[in-house]
Amino acid sequence: MPNAHPIVRFTKRRVIASALSVGVAGALIAAQGATASAASSNSTTPTVSVPQSNVAPLAAGTPLGTTDPNTPVQISIILRSPQLGQLESRVANGWQGPYLNTQQFANQYGQSPILIAAIELYLKAFGIKTNALADRLDIQATGTAGQFNKALGVSLKNFRIKAPNIHGGFNNQTVFGTLTNPRVPSQFAGPILAILGLSNYSPFVSNAKTAQGHKVNVTQAAGTGVPAGMMTPADFVKNYNLKPIENGGAKGQGTTLGIVTFAAIDPATPVAFWNNVLGLNVPASRLKIIPIDGGSPGPSAAVGSEETDLDVEQSGAIAPGANVRVYEAPNTDPGFADAYYTAASDNMNDTLSISWGESETYIQQTVLQGTETPAYVASTDQVLAELGAQGTSNFSSSGDSGAYDALGDVGSTNLAVDNGADSPYTTAAGGTTLPGTQTYGVFDSNGNLTSTESANIPAERAWSWDYLAPLYQALGLPSLSAAALALVSGDGGGYSVLEPRPSYQNGISGFNARQYFTPTDFQQVAPGLTEPTNFAFTQNPGLKSGHQNTGRGEPDVSTNADPQTGYAVYDPTLFASSGGFAQYGGTSFVSPQLNGTTAVIDSYAGHRVGFWNPKIYNWAKGGNSPFTPLNNTTVFSGKKYLFQTNLKGVNTALQGVFSNNNEYYTGKKGATWNPASGLGIPNLTQLAKNFAK
Repeated sequence: MPNAHPIVRFTKRRVIASALSVGVAGALIAAQGATASAASSNSTTPTVSVPQSNVAPLAAGTPLGTTDPNTPVQISIILRSPQLGQLESRVANGWQGPYLNTQQFANQYGQSPILIAAIELYLKAFGIKTNALADRLDIQATGTAGQFNKALGVSLKNFRIKAPNIHGGFNNQTVFGTLTNPRVPSQFAGPILAILGLSNYSPFVSNAKTAQGHKVNVTQAAGTGVPAGMMTPADFVKNYNLKPIENGGAKGQGTTLGIVTFAAIDPATPVAFWNNVLGLNVPASRLKIIPIDGGSPGPSAAVGSEETDLDVEQSGAIAPGANVRVYEAPNTDPGFADAYYTAASDNMNDTLSISWGESETYIQQTVLQGTETPAYVASTDQVLAELGAQGTSNFSSSGDSGAYDALGDVGSTNLAVDNGADSPYTTAAGGTTLPGTQTYGVFDSNGNLTSTESANIPAERAWSWDYLAPLYQALGLPSLSAAALALVSGDGGGYSVLEPRPSYQNGISGFNARQYFTPTDFQQVAPGLTEPTNFAFTQNPGLKSGHQNTGRGEPDVSTNADPQTGYAVYDPTLFASSGGFAQYGGTSFVSPQLNGTTAVIDSYAGHRVGFWNPKIYNWAKGGNSPFTPLNNTTVFSGKKYLFQTNLKGVNTALQGVFSNNNEYYTGKKGATWNPASGLGIPNLTQLAKNFAK
């Protein structure tokens, strides 16, 4: 998730074909044959179509002619692990035995070195340079459009397309791509999971979001050097009880945490935040930037550099003793894949996080259109499982559009969750709102304060902005209904339609919900898929129950992510007009904060604690759970919770209600998990002690 705005994907279980055995001699013969005939356009080498990704937007775009053959192109050839099923099963069920180093992983789960050498030899015949990663599952290849046209039997063209803006809404992109799948010699096809990068479309949006309205006061503590009302990493440490562990001396020393991002930063910015703002006195050398596929664009607000700022600032401040590695990649499918596969092959990170994502609805539409492959999702699962085998904890932000994740990148109003966080092999990070009274000013046309409007949040709750809607006058909106429709935001949560339910989530089928928004205006968006594109608002819906037997549920764990109770982001260039600070929220904060937390826990435990989920779901079912479920389904209304105060101090109740929900899902009494906030809020000291046993 990148900028200060919203970050705001069939239903059939994905089946991964078993890896095909490849005759070494046949592979080498194919490669040598290609070498001999590369200069000829009439090669007789038999070829087979293999999946690519992210070409759906091209089909709906405007063709602009053939791509200049000299255009630089970078692709990633993702290879299928011959033992993928075993790998994923071992990770989902809780890895038993020693974690694997990169060489051990490659030997057990990577492809044959001879096969990789044959693919590289084949591409070299066309002038294409390659770099096979040490895990033997990703071959990065660079060349020109003309070279890849010949090597892969495609014809790259340019398109003008509509694409999601990283800050919310949509813009236009000019991209290259091909609507036909690449073809490779038949001996190579079976082990290739997908070829990513024949389109340079940018699909990922940030899960960071700015605060709304004119705050008069918000009851959060101010941090050292940070404007009053903005939270700091120290507030996170205090609120979720990590402080006893840090006071005992565990601050991430001897560990390394990694960040995957799509926007570059000035490395001096987080160092200044740590030292000049927070007074941590940490060395600048702890921070290392690793450019992937040429690196990310920026630093710039236009590309979402504040997202990377907050990721690095938050995680590095929570674990001041840890080293920090930032994998800056292009906002493309191969950029995403190469960042993760590089991090896994490096195996230098004890914990890793990402705060960017895309909706499952987007992927679902494109798969049904025949322009995206389910293998793209499989390639993500594979590398996250690889991290699990190596003992690297990893965290993904669950989204900022509540139960309606597809609003931001597709514009549909169906229930949906975020891809990336939907993987069974990552810990999905959801968000809450902290308790307290939030007060906002109502101003006349001359800018004079006429009254205030307030919402009193009695207890930490799942984040959604239903409580802001009744304050519509302070927000400059015409009515409660208009405000509710304009403020569909909250922590992403629900049930996946792409990913199967992992074993550690057995028993999460039941849920409660309040349907404030009824989807309307259904349109066919793909063959066999009809989705709504608008909402009707119900002011005071009743509580209803439901049951969902399939699909990975997200999030897994939640902490404060509401921008109204949000954190300071520091960047003296991006926020020069406000003294270098801006107040942000979003689940973008939760994943790097848990990332930093894990570095602290690793240093406390003296070892990598690995993939959280199999363990934390087991602990949550026990008698001394380290989580507090947010299962309160009470509706709050009236003068005590929502009120207007005139300049004489007289309170008047405001019309409107709110409850503990993420714009749809809420808690179910007695449940250990719900789709609004997962297992709930953590007691991090108790969690650390459990991991250390």
